[in-house]
Amino acid sequence: MLEFREFSSIATYIAYGFSFIAGLIPFVWSGHLWKPIFFKKCLVAAIVSGMAGLILEVTNLLRQKTGMTLVVMFVPLIFLGYFQMFRWCFKRRYKTEPYFTSVSSVVGAPPLDLFTSENKDGKKRKFQKDRTIMSADFVFSLGQGLITIFTIFALLELVLELNK
Repeated sequence: MLEFREFSSIATYIAYGFSFIAGLIPFVWSGHLWKPIFFKKCLVAAIVSGMAGLILEVTNLLRQKTGMTLVVMFVPLIFLGYFQMFRWCFKRRYKTEPYFTSVSSVVGAPPLDLFTSENKDGKKRKFQKDRTIMSADFVFSLGQGLITIFTIFALLELVLELNK
């Protein structure tokens, strides 16, 4: 028979693992987040993770420091929220979808996504055929990733400070 301490440990790994996967999938395939169906699936997983975190935090079932479960389980929602905010700003300013740059990206070159499934959603295309990589694409990629990470670290630090 499982003791509550063992159950709590197993539940923590399962909950944090779900949150990790719910955040990892949109992060790894962020080039597909412009597709409404893919984004909605990621959003549903992120909302489930956040609500589970809220319930686990209120009930203190995982016996973690106050706020820790909430922050960890809200990571996917934080990522998707920043992504949508930066995407909206980018589209408003440049009238095109942002391109996630990589090591091989060069300003003025065509995005690699022009030749992959990331560029298509049925008959709809993410980029026009004459789209080139802009310096704003680098700013978008770097800012979207780093600001998300810094926000999460700041929230974790806040939780640790409040629990001293």
